[in-house]
Amino acid sequence: MKGGGTAKGIIDMVREFECEVVGIGVVIETLEPSKKLVDDYVSLLTLNIVNTEEKLIDVKPSKGWM
Repeated sequence: MKGGGTAKGIIDMVREFECEVVGIGVVIETLEPSKKLVDDYVSLLTLNIVNTEEKLIDVKPSKGWM
């Protein structure tokens, strides 16, 4: 999840069918933007850094998960 737009869109669509989302889980989230469009979700991993020049990608377990 980057900004949460897709998750928010799914929540809005589900509400149109008079249903309720009881949880959101994502495999990986980014640090930026720090404020997401959805607040209540669980992610397994956090993407901390992507540096294409140095070919560096830093992914760590999300806080609170382990």
